[in-house]
Amino acid sequence: KGDELAYLASAMGNERAHYAALKGVLKSATPSGLKFKYPAGSFKSRTSIGTLGQALETAFVGAYMGAVTALQSNELKGVAAEIGACESRHLSVLSNIAADQIVPAPNLPKVLTAAQALAALKPFLT
Repeated sequence: KGDELAYLASAMGNERAHYAALKGVLKSATPSGLKFKYPAGSFKSRTSIGTLGQALETAFVGAYMGAVTALQSNELKGVAAEIGACESRHLSVLSNIAADQIVPAPNLPKVLTAAQALAALKPFLT
């Protein structure tokens, strides 16, 4: 409700901008047709939405941080760093919603390899 709903709507706009930024670099290699699935009850309450978002954003932050060191293209590394920074903000907000309190950010979020990020996201992919 209220401010949190407005934040989530804005975050969806961020995700669309992230996709557009990646598409600008990846061109025809841009992934398409990805579909997500969500565990039963994921949207039943404010905290369940926060918990779902926290799980997804943790994987996204780790994946983009890992991409910065793993990618060859400096242009793509730059986009990954920008997106990772934004995803980190999403993670903070969703962690607070999930815990129903202000949660301190970790000093150093975990960097994930592509395989680790895929494993973290696998439960959500159809």
